Amino acid sequence: MSSASSELPLKTMISSLAEMLGTSEPALLLTLTLLIGYPFGLFYNKFLYGKSPNLQHIFFTLVGLFLNYYNYGADTEHSIICILVLFFVLLLCGGTLLSVGISFIFFMMYLLTAYFYTSSRDYDIKWTLPHCVITLRLIALAFNVYDGTKKFDQLSEDQKKTALHRTPSLLEISGYCYFFGGFMVGPQFSMTQYLSFVHKRIPPNAFSGKPSCFFCSIQQAIFRSFGLSSLSTWSYHPS
Repeated sequence: MSSASSELPLKTMISSLAEMLGTSEPALLLTLTLLIGYPFGLFYNKFLYGKSPNLQHIFFTLVGLFLNYYNYGADTEHSIICILVLFFVLLLCGGTLLSVGISFIFFMMYLLTAYFYTSSRDYDIKWTLPHCVITLRLIALAFNVYDGTKKFDQLSEDQKKTALHRTPSLLEISGYCYFFGGFMVGPQFSMTQYLSFVHKRIPPNAFSGKPSCFFCSIQQAIFRSFGLSSLSTWSYHPS
């Protein structure tokens, strides 16, 4: 059997489309991955918003894993390993300076080692792209749990907003890290913001009832698809 016939049909189509557009396959795949987040978001808003928090964590985890796997295949294991490491560090050490130190050193060394073995002279779109986002998110989470053990008057205004007074469950951590609205390229947000969103602890003046985001999503999708396609084409042909 030829290698071409063994490829997934969608992968073959994306490869052909990337060649036709004059861009790289990873850049096009990343662009499509970001755009597909909009229909996932609409599905979530319609059927899952306000439902069981565990159901939402599972949904975010499965969607994030699917998108990560389709972009980077077996390299998805790196994010899974790091999430498990943080969970067990927090489980064994709690919110302490030791857990912060272990998390910072381990995750930064893991990321830097990955950069060393995967980098080239070109601008590469590889699994290290979302892993950088997850690395910063996991380190911040370790700090947030540590801040939750301090006295309230010892915290800065920002720390008061992000401090966690308990260790999150593995399901909460995975949903937080794989939340499809921000795990591929960001933006960053705290675990307290994520949990407030999942548990509907949103400020009452933010919106009334279920948030309506259809037209805003369409507008942002158009703008971002244009910007990402221009950037990916330029990075593929820098001259």
